[in-house]
Amino acid sequence: MDRAKVELLDPDSVGRVTAAAGVRQPLHRHADARIVLFVGGEMHEEAFEGSARFVRGDFVFRPSHFAHADIPGAEGAAFVRLHPSAQAVRRWMKRNGWRAGRGHVDLDQPLHADDLLDHAESAPYAQITPTTEIQRAAALLAQDHAPSVQDAAAMLCMAPYELTRRFSAAFAMTPCVYRRGAQLQRAIQMLSEDSASLAQVAHGAGFHDQSHLTVALRRETRLTPKALRDSSK
Repeated sequence: MDRAKVELLDPDSVGRVTAAAGVRQPLHRHADARIVLFVGGEMHEEAFEGSARFVRGDFVFRPSHFAHADIPGAEGAAFVRLHPSAQAVRRWMKRNGWRAGRGHVDLDQPLHADDLLDHAESAPYAQITPTTEIQRAAALLAQDHAPSVQDAAAMLCMAPYELTRRFSAAFAMTPCVYRRGAQLQRAIQMLSEDSASLAQVAHGAGFHDQSHLTVALRRETRLTPKALRDSSK
C-alpha cells in the first residue's frame, strides 16, 4: 500500500511505517487513542491482557495509555496509524469500556478509522498459558495484588538478581517496572470505566494510597487521575 492509498483510507492517517525484524519494543503507551492497520509483514504484540499476531489487513485499536509491546516478524512489519474521532472513541468506550479491539478489512476498499472502530471486536488478545519460568514470573507480577519481585523469585525458586537478569533479557525491562506497569494499567481501566473514589482505585490497583497512585499516573501519562477520568467521558 503506498502513501496515496493510505490517504484515501483516512485523511488524518500517518503514512506507512516499517518496523525492522527482530527489533522488540518494550511495553509502552501512547497518549492518544489510535488504530494501527497492518499493510505488510507480520507483527506479534504482547499486552498485560495476553498476546496477538497481526498480518496484512488486520487492525488493532488501542485506547489512550494502553500498554503494549511490539515484536515484528521475520520479514518485519508495515503499518499505518489511523486516528478515530472522539465521538467514535466515546461510542467504543460506552459499549466496551477501556479495552483494546481488533478486526480485519479488505485493503482495496476505501475505509475510515471510525468505520473500523465501529466494527471492531473487543477481544484482541489471547491469554498466554505460561510455559517457562519467566512467563510464570510475568503472570505473577501482572495479577491483582501481585507479590513483590523478591517473593515472586522465591515462589519460582530463583534468586532475585537471577529473575531480574532473565526477565530483563526477555521483556526489555526489569520485573519491578513490569509490575508497576500492570498496576497502572488496572488503575487507568478503573478510572476510565467506573466512578470509584481515588482511594478505592488505588487500593484496587495495588498502590499504597491515592498519593502513590497520583504520582505514578502523572509520571507515566502527565495526567492527574481527575484529568484522565474526564478525558474518558
